[in-house]
Amino acid sequence: MVQRPAGRRRGCPQPRSGGLPAAPLRNGGRRHDDRRHRHLLWRDQLHRSGGAAHGPPAGGRGRPNTAAADGAHRRRAAAGRRPSRAADSCPGGAAGRGGDRFHGDAGISVAALWGAWFVEVRVADLSFAYGRREVLNGFACHLQPGKLTAILGVNGAGKSTLLKIIARLERPRAGTVMLAADDLAGLSPRRLARRLGYVAQHHVVPRLTVFEYLLIGRTPYRRQRYHAADEEIVAAVLADMGLTAFADRWLGELSGGELQQVVIARALVQRPRVLLLDEPTGNLDLKNQVAVLAAVRERARRDALTVAFSIHDVNLAVRFADRFLLLRDGRVLAAGGSEVLAPETLSRVYDVPLTVYRIDGRLLVLPA
Repeated sequence: MVQRPAGRRRGCPQPRSGGLPAAPLRNGGRRHDDRRHRHLLWRDQLHRSGGAAHGPPAGGRGRPNTAAADGAHRRRAAAGRRPSRAADSCPGGAAGRGGDRFHGDAGISVAALWGAWFVEVRVADLSFAYGRREVLNGFACHLQPGKLTAILGVNGAGKSTLLKIIARLERPRAGTVMLAADDLAGLSPRRLARRLGYVAQHHVVPRLTVFEYLLIGRTPYRRQRYHAADEEIVAAVLADMGLTAFADRWLGELSGGELQQVVIARALVQRPRVLLLDEPTGNLDLKNQVAVLAAVRERARRDALTVAFSIHDVNLAVRFADRFLLLRDGRVLAAGGSEVLAPETLSRVYDVPLTVYRIDGRLLVLPA
């Protein structure tokens, strides 16, 4: 059977010659995935040991220079260049096991080291209409990395429509949406799915377990089967969201609030740089509303995610959001920090007199 030596994957340390045997060629010359799968498992073991593994399995002679690899990543960040695609497939990279950590740099997020990978969202001159009904007109906004932006407004103000346009589920009549330096319209579906996660208000429930459903979120990073690293990412997100006990339950057995948390967890499994949530607390009781928004905020600050969510509870938004986008009649009435939450402004947004109190340093919004 024809064999060939394994090719070197750029940015991902590989064993030298004499390591894992090459796998037979299949499907018109493409190497079978078993060898790469075994190598990823070995890399995962290396990551767990903090670089103490002594070479690849099956008699490999070389030991990867992880320190040099980490140095290369830092040099890329210092030069302002985008990290290597190897981060999408190597455990310890952005999409691998513990994808938000480097070897030997516990507690430091990828975004903090890869400054070029902070993804801000800029919307300019956006217009959209459902038939003859205009929803957005000349709309412009800016979503910042590492911050939660709450989108506030009455029903029909354009909150959900804005999120759908940024997620490329709706096409605007005019205007541009930029993810960092990339025009949203020019991104491939796979690349967009790696950079942006979206959670809708309503969900289709397939016949899957919670773990299987979350594992599908790793599809943008895999062309064939999933790996052990993907399963570990799913397990980590379930633990972060407090959903480990639900892993083997069917989606159809979950309550509305439990299902909402699972859908948010699946979006996080994608390891996105931008996370959009359309009324994420709509079906949750107060305890789970706080738990979900707290988990999202912690993830946003740790990994410098750009997060935007629509919400009707102004006081819950004040509790967790860093910035606020106040919409009225398809336009931005005000945008900024808590300073924009003046009684006059909020009263115009909701068409009802409102009073803003400050109690123990926090704002409380109540009807006048």
